[in-house]
Amino acid sequence: MASEQYTDILEIDPNQYGKSAAANTAFSAIDSMIGGILAVAANTNPSPYTIPYQSGIDEPLGTKTALRFFKLNVTGAITADWTAYMPSGKQKFFLAVNNTTGGHNVIVKVSGQTGVTIPEGVEAFCFLNGTDVELISLSLMRAASQSTDASPVATTSTVGVMLGLAGAITPTSPGRVKITVCGDVANNTAGDGVSVQIRTGTGSAPANGAALTGTTQGLAASAISDNANSKRPFSICALLTGAVVGTALWIDLGFAALTGGTATVENVTVVAEEL
Repeated sequence: MASEQYTDILEIDPNQYGKSAAANTAFSAIDSMIGGILAVAANTNPSPYTIPYQSGIDEPLGTKTALRFFKLNVTGAITADWTAYMPSGKQKFFLAVNNTTGGHNVIVKVSGQTGVTIPEGVEAFCFLNGTDVELISLSLMRAASQSTDASPVATTSTVGVMLGLAGAITPTSPGRVKITVCGDVANNTAGDGVSVQIRTGTGSAPANGAALTGTTQGLAASAISDNANSKRPFSICALLTGAVVGTALWIDLGFAALTGGTATVENVTVVAEEL
């Protein structure tokens, strides 16, 4: 009996023979493709794991597991990246979720191709395009974070040091991250001021008072104290591009005393959100 090219869903016989069986099998296949969940335990299915599929044999005799789910949920503790193979020559949209533990990636692809790499804890919307699996979007819920620091230690440096906020975000898609930092600045000397600028990086976040490090984002903002210790509110933002999916970024401020005096930055809130 004939079946559809991309999904192997049975067509009803043109002469109507076996109509009920063909129709029910087709409806069942469509139902699985719309709402079915395929759970695979990566710790008991060695990588590379081929998701079951038989070509040239119609359902119910043929196995079409690789085409009969909407969500692929990969679980289990793994000690290395784990790969799942999808069939070539077929097309479908699906979600793939890396719910493993151990800090490794799940890779979904057609054998011999590149596919999609999904970090731990991330959900990917994918398309099996007949040749390979391509990424539509990572994590339909975009990453976002907020952190605060009421009273970091002040500085007299006019060159600048790190504030030590330790804000952080782990990107889940290869898009953009908007960073906003707000708070109060002051200088203990009238006529002197404070300069602040967003900085980001990977690895260990800098401590309060550490030498300037990381990549500057956006322009520096500054304020002058009319009176000793008079506070000025500030809010600065930047749009970060090119962040690596699954790699944590720290977010901090570089700050300095302008002209002289002691510069303080207080009541700081850091918000980072993927766009």
